[in-house]
Amino acid sequence: MKRMGSILALVVACMLMAFAPAQAYPLIDFVDYPGSGGTITYNGTYYVGTNIAIGIVRFSPTDIPLNYTPPEGYRVTGDIVNVNNGETYGDLDFSTEVGKDFFTIVGGIPDLGIPNGTTLLDGDVKCDTVTFPPRQISLSVCGLDIKNELLQKAFGVDYPLWRFTGFFKAVGTDGVFESYSVDIGNQPVPEPGTMILLGTGILGLGLMRRRKRVR
Repeated sequence: MKRMGSILALVVACMLMAFAPAQAYPLIDFVDYPGSGGTITYNGTYYVGTNIAIGIVRFSPTDIPLNYTPPEGYRVTGDIVNVNNGETYGDLDFSTEVGKDFFTIVGGIPDLGIPNGTTLLDGDVKCDTVTFPPRQISLSVCGLDIKNELLQKAFGVDYPLWRFTGFFKAVGTDGVFESYSVDIGNQPVPEPGTMILLGTGILGLGLMRRRKRVR
């Protein structure tokens, strides 16, 4: 009996591991405009990013291959004004403070019918890493977020939860840095329902076979 249970558990585990990598999930990618502006401050414990401009959102229907070329994307508009050309951009803000962490992108996407002031992404920061080259920082943050329903509908996807990874580069001194490069990648968190159903089915077949043997 114990041997049969161990075999079934091993089969289920193998099937679940084999099933997960086979999935291909879409990617929603937020990108700054060159010289994105905004600031990142560091108080010795955590980072706070304010008024970081997001100018483009791009969509890829599947995982990124090694030779991936991003699409041109859609313009993101908002409250941040480029003083050089008068164009507006969406606003990214975040904090890595434990217990008060957050990550938001607010703006509009005219080509997709999404008005300014829409919260496109709203999540929590659950990890961060940073390196300090001379006078600059390279900051990476990650976490889970909820995408705006209009944005998901425009791209033909519907997932309750997404995983984001943000990469920032900024220059400055004394804990105040000006952001100049930003890239925010987002992939939906796989729903476990299908995998659980598969495992339950295999377990049920094993139990039925055992009952037949007992009879």
